[in-house]
Amino acid sequence: MNYSFSSKPFVRIDYLILSVFFLGAAIRLSFVITSDFPINDGGLFYVMIKDLQNNNFSLPFYTTYNNAGIPYVYPPLAFYAAGFLEQVIPISLFDLLLFLPATITALTIPAFYILSKDFLSKRTEVVISLFAFILIPDSFRWLIMGGGLTRSFGLLFSLLALHQVFRMYSDNDPKRIPIAALFCSLTVLSHPANTYFLIYSIALFFLVISRTKTSVYYSLFLLIGTMIFTAPWMFTVTSRHGLAMLMPGVDNGFTFVASVSRLLLLKITNELFIPIWAFACLFGFIIELINKKFFLPLWVVVIFFLHTRAADQVAVIPIAILAGIGGYKALRTMFIQQESGWWYKSMRLLIIGFILLYSIIIIYVAPPQLLNPLPQSERDAMRWIDLNTPITSRILVISPTIWYLDRSSEWLPSLASRHNVSVVQGYEWMGNFSQRIEQHNALQECSSLAPDCIEKWIVSTGSLITHLYIPKPCIESFDVSIDKCGALRSALKDDPHYRLIYDEAGATIFQYVK
Repeated sequence: MNYSFSSKPFVRIDYLILSVFFLGAAIRLSFVITSDFPINDGGLFYVMIKDLQNNNFSLPFYTTYNNAGIPYVYPPLAFYAAGFLEQVIPISLFDLLLFLPATITALTIPAFYILSKDFLSKRTEVVISLFAFILIPDSFRWLIMGGGLTRSFGLLFSLLALHQVFRMYSDNDPKRIPIAALFCSLTVLSHPANTYFLIYSIALFFLVISRTKTSVYYSLFLLIGTMIFTAPWMFTVTSRHGLAMLMPGVDNGFTFVASVSRLLLLKITNELFIPIWAFACLFGFIIELINKKFFLPLWVVVIFFLHTRAADQVAVIPIAILAGIGGYKALRTMFIQQESGWWYKSMRLLIIGFILLYSIIIIYVAPPQLLNPLPQSERDAMRWIDLNTPITSRILVISPTIWYLDRSSEWLPSLASRHNVSVVQGYEWMGNFSQRIEQHNALQECSSLAPDCIEKWIVSTGSLITHLYIPKPCIESFDVSIDKCGALRSALKDDPHYRLIYDEAGATIFQYVK
């Protein structure tokens, strides 16, 4: 492979770069400053942080979330950070789950900038790749949610780790090993998916950049250093629960075919309508292949082949870098004649301005359900459950929403302190995760059917329930225009097996009396 990396990257940070930093941070923070509750999810992490605080910051054996005996094996760094912050500053844990993920996500922008300079020697390429990173939706929207608390820490530290590892190999610099091991360890302690991403990315770095005997030694020292830093946590968890921490790697609920299909269909940036940055990435992909520089194209392909769950959240790194290469080449081609007339300059600025403005507008017209908090009316309904139902209640939540966007299901065990029979979050550590997802999907199909569908689900899963919870409005993941559960609500009110006990703005709740 003939790949010439930038061995002496420029270090100047000018006003344009700073402006991009601030623009990216403003976009990320704009979604949280108008909210009064964590965006979308975060109920599982809220309880896990509380469990940590209640145990005097010693790792609990199990989390109390959903009263299901879920092993407390999730990497705890972000939980410690949020738990300590709540105790030292006058801000509630709910507000921390709202603002902390977005703040850490904003810090990933300069971290990406540092890494991008390792691959790009032209300043314009770096600027374009930085714009791509701040404007591709998957670089931030899953990170600024309440559940993005760990994802944001994971992406930040993996970016910093990759930069140090890259320099360790390319510069043959052993002094990089300790700081690289530190950032690798912080990644391991933040998020399991980012740890997996870091492992195969470092392996790829080694194979492409430097396959020398010296690099083998560097890699071994890096591994040893990371194991030393993470040993206290890993020993504690494995001594209590064995290899439960590896469960998500065995069954993560997503398929290889779906991940690869997204790559082949160029659905890699989740841009609505015109995928400008995906096209720029494709152009850069082709340019690199023509120039026999295979590393970045190979990195993208490897991610979608190996990272079947949420590949787009980490693939955004090489995608944005390739978009910088493709975008630079496209602009050079469009304006190859160095004319200085006002019309020519105006057209150039108009095209660039359109691309940036369009990308920003598309971010804000993205599916609204994705970046909304749980409504106050639903929070009131869940607190009513906490105050007015037996603590042994087993509640079934009905909505037509896919499990990872089903904020009602995830928040109910946290706010109502009751068992949610069908919730998916947290069960990746329990085994049979895909089966749990299939059961959730089958239940949500009942949202537009007759009560008999619910009865069949209860029998087929062997579940015991005492109550039924239907949010208002009962909407699909990306369609907020229609209440999908209206007919089911009416039918349940006439069904003798269900007694209406709550019907307010946020939810309808039935007691199951069969």
